[in-house]
Amino acid sequence: MTKKNNPHPNIKKRTPTGCYFAEISIPPNVRHHYQGRSRMRQSLETKNLEKAIKIRNALLMELEAHKAIANLDDFDPQGLSPSQIYTNTLEHYKAASEDALDGFADAYEDANDLNSRLPDGSYPKHTVSDHPTHAALNQLQRGDEVRHEAFGITLGEVLEKFLIKRTDLKPASISSYKVAVKAFGEDIPLQTCSVQSVNAWSDSFVGGRASFRSKTSRLNMLFKFAKNRGLISPNLQSPFTDLDISDRKGSTKTIAMDTPLLTRIMELCPKAHRTFWEVASFTGARGFELQHIEPVQIDSSKFLRVLESKTDAGRRIIPVHPRIEHIDTSKLASAVNVRVWLRETRAKGRLDGLCLAKVHGTRSRFITDLRNVGIDDRSVKAIVGHAASDVTDLYDRGPSSAALTEAILRLPDPFKIA
Repeated sequence: MTKKNNPHPNIKKRTPTGCYFAEISIPPNVRHHYQGRSRMRQSLETKNLEKAIKIRNALLMELEAHKAIANLDDFDPQGLSPSQIYTNTLEHYKAASEDALDGFADAYEDANDLNSRLPDGSYPKHTVSDHPTHAALNQLQRGDEVRHEAFGITLGEVLEKFLIKRTDLKPASISSYKVAVKAFGEDIPLQTCSVQSVNAWSDSFVGGRASFRSKTSRLNMLFKFAKNRGLISPNLQSPFTDLDISDRKGSTKTIAMDTPLLTRIMELCPKAHRTFWEVASFTGARGFELQHIEPVQIDSSKFLRVLESKTDAGRRIIPVHPRIEHIDTSKLASAVNVRVWLRETRAKGRLDGLCLAKVHGTRSRFITDLRNVGIDDRSVKAIVGHAASDVTDLYDRGPSSAALTEAILRLPDPFKIA
């Protein structure tokens, strides 16, 4: 004889009295809420099936709330923005009872040490973006209208939309925007940025005036973009302008690569890196520019054309020194890989006692050497891709290709001690 399916799970009828009762299995991780029982058997105190179903549903909803809280460890906010965590928490615990929400809020406060006093006796001040889970629970406890957009768009999300629109940006500019956003905080809601929060970030910022000014300029541009497109309130004023940087140190001068360090690097580096160091030393090109060069010939002389650079002046031609004529520049190692190798080699102590120059130090050495052998500044600017500092240079066609070639041939060998 086949068993009939119960159309109303967890509900049974008590024979002696005729009242319905609920029979519900309880998972091990929430049994402490039910005196350790593995099964709930509770009278619904009604003979009316419709009322019994409503009471059973309330019991099941309470059980689900306890289970949700017990499964907190399964809720992993890693990689989510504050607004996403906030929204997910509202959705996850919207059915929890008031007692359950109180318990969870207390547990969250204890786990995150939100009630500990500071040395001066005061409580720490946390912004809602620091603890979006706690903010959502408090809102559920208050019974406020659920607002999923409470945190608004994050800085990282604004950058994503900005880069979709600004297809004219060069790779170096795109990189500078990404660096600025990462430095300030990709998950920070733009709506919550204030002069106070920017000043707090400024106090912890590591870098000189030029670096700080560059990053705040990028962040201010993103703020304007978001405001002009209605992504944030039109009444907000940018907190990234008029910042006092008078007490911030100036930019650190680049350490020039010297021959002892360069010689040691050539002894230790992988074979694939050696041509990178040679080309960098005899062209003065920036590291990333070496991935965007092509050989050209002008008036029977060989040049390297820089296709991508951080400025318009950087897209230039560089005379090929005889030392690097044989090198296939299309097969140079990546500047990123070279920098990683240099950093790891220093960490192992294999360059101890030598100068602390970085990859960019080859460019500094190159410029210094050109000037030391008497090359005029106009030719140096043309070779290394610096913008003209004199307005009259804008009306000048600049040095001829022959003059540039003559200048590069006077460059001393950086791999040999004079």
